[in-house]
Amino acid sequence: DALTRCIAKLRKVLEDDPRQPRYIETISKKGYRLIADISSEAPHPDTGAVPAAGKFPRRSLLWGLGASLVVLGLLLVGALRLLENSGDTVVEAQTRDRPSIVVLPFANMSDDPGHDYFSDGITADVTTALSKLSGLFVISQSSANGWRGTSVDIRQAASSLGVQYVLEGSVRRTGNSLRVNVHLIDASSDIYLWSEKYDRKLRSVFDVQDDITTNIINTLSVRLTEEEKRRTAQRYTTSIAAYDDFLRGQALYSHHTQEDNHLARDYYQQAIDRDEAFARAYSSMALTFVAEHRYGWSQSSPGQLDRALKLAEKGVSLDNELPQSYWVLAYVHVFRQEYHEAAEAANRAIELEPNYADSYITLAICKMHFGAPEEALHLVRKAMLLN
Repeated sequence: DALTRCIAKLRKVLEDDPRQPRYIETISKKGYRLIADISSEAPHPDTGAVPAAGKFPRRSLLWGLGASLVVLGLLLVGALRLLENSGDTVVEAQTRDRPSIVVLPFANMSDDPGHDYFSDGITADVTTALSKLSGLFVISQSSANGWRGTSVDIRQAASSLGVQYVLEGSVRRTGNSLRVNVHLIDASSDIYLWSEKYDRKLRSVFDVQDDITTNIINTLSVRLTEEEKRRTAQRYTTSIAAYDDFLRGQALYSHHTQEDNHLARDYYQQAIDRDEAFARAYSSMALTFVAEHRYGWSQSSPGQLDRALKLAEKGVSLDNELPQSYWVLAYVHVFRQEYHEAAEAANRAIELEPNYADSYITLAICKMHFGAPEEALHLVRKAMLLN
């Protein structure tokens, strides 16, 4: 574990991409290899000449690399001890008593690349369902997205993200038919613990998501509280059409442009028109008004934060057990500079979803305004472990 962290730090300093390495290569099931361009040439003893750029004496380079590793190792040990003494923890300590997992982006195997939003939506919802469980340590979707569209080395991905288990899958949507393939892998042994193929009608997408979550829980022997058992059975909506509009809106909102922000709002409104009790659609629409305020896209139309608050409160009132809705409410209150209300909502979001990185950051902002920077720092570090 220490070696893996050292290598990760070296790669970061060297700006070395592990998928296309220039300095340090991962050898599957063996270790690491130095692949930098080196030379056996040495400077003349009388002149002390420095080798040309890109050419380093082999012995000097290896001594330098060895010394760097030793120093880096000592620095890491010292840093870890400082973190432990200050009450903070590292990934290993966080996951010592519970399984750790990442859900990699599900591949869109449909003929239409425009269906990326749908496979992304399933990935996000499976991640969210697992994140609600206190017995799991779940890496955020935004961190997992760094492995999108790559030929993933499961061990490398798991090592980079600091988890033991990896869920990967694919989605094929054709008309009203749906095919989902999933694999749960123990990255430490490269063993498939559970695999399943679902051939269903589109209307059964929620059943598929529920089954995936249940099988992961059972395979990893995750203990659930009674409240968590009830939460895992919750669904955002019973309307597939509303769910599809919502996912389209999510994809557009993530682009963070004025035009797509308006289009996202239109899709959220369509979702609400199809299902007036769709709490997440109200909460997500609230974010589009916060974005307008934040980026100054509609200066001629004031009152965005008032609209955002009304929508966020509507989302919470429709379903008071959705962590996303409480985080949106906290986010809106932060921009309204209502930090006590924001902290209350962020705390509730964390209660409902212990792996919610954004909620920890939002709460940290509140702590800063309360004059408690050490508490804020602890929350930021916790969020960084997740994202």
